Amino acid sequence: MNFHTEYHNRRIKYAEELFDKKNSLPHRYVLILTNKCNLACSFCFQERKSRSDAMTTNDWLAVIEQLPTYAHVTLTGGEPLVFKDFKEIFINVNKKFTTNVISNGLLITEDIINLFTQTKNFQVLSISIDDIGNIARGVKPVHWTQMIKNIDLLKKNILKNNSKMLLDAKTVVTDQNANDLFEIYKFLIEKIEVNTHSFQILKGSPIQHADLMFPYDDIHNAFQAYKYEKFDIIIEQFEKVRKYNSDKKKYSYIHPKWIDLNSNKTVYEQDYQLLNSSNHQSVNFKLCKAPWESVHINVDGNLFPCLAVKIGNIKEKKLYEIINGNEFQKFKKDLIENSTFSTCNRCGYLQLKT
Repeated sequence: MNFHTEYHNRRIKYAEELFDKKNSLPHRYVLILTNKCNLACSFCFQERKSRSDAMTTNDWLAVIEQLPTYAHVTLTGGEPLVFKDFKEIFINVNKKFTTNVISNGLLITEDIINLFTQTKNFQVLSISIDDIGNIARGVKPVHWTQMIKNIDLLKKNILKNNSKMLLDAKTVVTDQNANDLFEIYKFLIEKIEVNTHSFQILKGSPIQHADLMFPYDDIHNAFQAYKYEKFDIIIEQFEKVRKYNSDKKKYSYIHPKWIDLNSNKTVYEQDYQLLNSSNHQSVNFKLCKAPWESVHINVDGNLFPCLAVKIGNIKEKKLYEIINGNEFQKFKKDLIENSTFSTCNRCGYLQLKT
């Protein structure tokens, strides 16, 4: 089974199991180690400012000690490798749990490569590549060349150390790269030789997975999502990817997963129009159980499910107290009553009704 499918199905399974269990802790924990980044992408939703209330290394180590034995941990940011004690956090969390890292890839040095490929529990490194050269992210040619060299070294070390870690690439879909999506994908598969890949649709509301906390009632606000001007071209490119995958036995995914790039059905036979919807219609989706399975812990210690509202601060309360506290129970109750919220538009966790 393809890793993406296996990983996705496992998370759905955990969500179903944990939904029916009282007082259970989630499976996946997304640790936003820092909101700082060495890039300033135009579509980024992070603030990228220094914060006096940022979690310390000891704060993060205390969180790791509270995680359940079945936990999976995602280390991200900002750019997680900007965090000064990234190595210490990485080593400690991998002693007990499986992990993945989401990075822009520019700070992956030989030292980091050795750390990644020699750590048994480390599963996936995801790097963000939105065009050949990552020009959209402001990457200079010299830095792009160095990153490609580092990726080549990474692949060699994976073989050398018999590592099972996978290299994943994420491509944010914009009007600027719309015409080149298929060529970008081919480059990533044939030249970079990534193991897995996903296209990321621009999120439907700023409250999703943000590092800035919003008022609780904002979860019901009907934000107008960005509407792609070159959507027809984007769909044409996705159909080229689907045909390529069928011919070459390759796999790629779209977040949200409302169309299947690995299907025998053409993209045009699927619900592709939903990807460019400005407004969210809950009637199209199943009850979202993701908050039972996955939570985020922000750079300031605020824990939130997926929509960035204050549920509790890990510096003030224990993980178990926050998960089973009144604030989180209210969020879950509201979600059950609504099935999904207006602010859930284009979220990668959403599942279409069949």
